[in-house]
Amino acid sequence: MPGASSELRLTLASTRAEVGRALDEVRGFLMENGADDEAIDALCLTVDEVVANVVLHGYGEDGDGSVALLLAIGSDAYELEVRDEAPAFDPLSAAPPHLDDDPELRGIGGLGMHLVRTLMDELSYERSGGENVLRLRRLLVRPEGS
Repeated sequence: MPGASSELRLTLASTRAEVGRALDEVRGFLMENGADDEAIDALCLTVDEVVANVVLHGYGEDGDGSVALLLAIGSDAYELEVRDEAPAFDPLSAAPPHLDDDPELRGIGGLGMHLVRTLMDELSYERSGGENVLRLRRLLVRPEGS
């Protein structure tokens, strides 16, 4: 596994097509750097969910903005940072969905970030300099059952 200098930086327009480009770039970067299939799938699902949320809900369907994505491979973890200038929103503040409820009564929303919470080991959010900054870490070696 490469050292801490292995990183991918992307600046994406706030469009659905750019979500697909981000996934292609992330998958290729991880494959080139020897990530296992489980890590690739987890990080791609996370990027898909987080970037799509910014594009669709942060900027809106007709919004005009950008999303900065940084994915680094450190000595002990994959580190993902997503920055945008959409209105302030902390995706980690949403209550977890009640998975035992009838899906028709539960309503729409919240499942994607719930999935992200299960795939990542550390998550943090801050509003800094007019930007939403979401940081996520996934350990290279995860505890058994994670």
